[in-house]
Amino acid sequence: MVDPTTRAFESIKTFHGTPQDNSRDWCDRAEIVFTAFNINDVDRLARIGIKLEDNAFDCYRDNQGPYATWIAFLQAFERAFPPPERTQNRHLLAEQINQRKQSTDESVHDYYYVLDKLCREYDPQMSPIDRTIKLVGGLRAELKEKNVTIERSNTRKIYDSSKEFRIQRKGYGTSSETKRALRIN
Repeated sequence: MVDPTTRAFESIKTFHGTPQDNSRDWCDRAEIVFTAFNINDVDRLARIGIKLEDNAFDCYRDNQGPYATWIAFLQAFERAFPPPERTQNRHLLAEQINQRKQSTDESVHDYYYVLDKLCREYDPQMSPIDRTIKLVGGLRAELKEKNVTIERSNTRKIYDSSKEFRIQRKGYGTSSETKRALRIN
């Protein structure tokens, strides 16, 4: 059986450092995988070089640190391989976030993930309450009214509640039907 650290590293794609590579997306993916497998900073830093090739490996080899933390590595990595221009213009991203509204034919799921991605690109350390405020601000009116009573510090609760409200409006009556629809949609 393969140990969790090996499985985690196998599930992270190789980063080459080309202009087509998005360092922010790669770092986000690595963070999600490492968190899911409960991989500590020491193991992350000791093995991350095996997921780098070409320009990325050369840069890593020439600037190995020492990095005190995983966050320090990520910051140095994003400085060495800046994300594409669209994600670097903070003013443009802020404008996109503030103007983003859920369209009438857009699912809560699609709206939530598009806005969440914009927020992460704008500020990877954005607090959950700030993300929630942005999310609620762009919801359609009928969903916004439904979510007024929900604790606004949790974007996932708002997403689930909005999705459940939308399903109930489609005519699913019983609780078991609603739960089944929530799993399917």
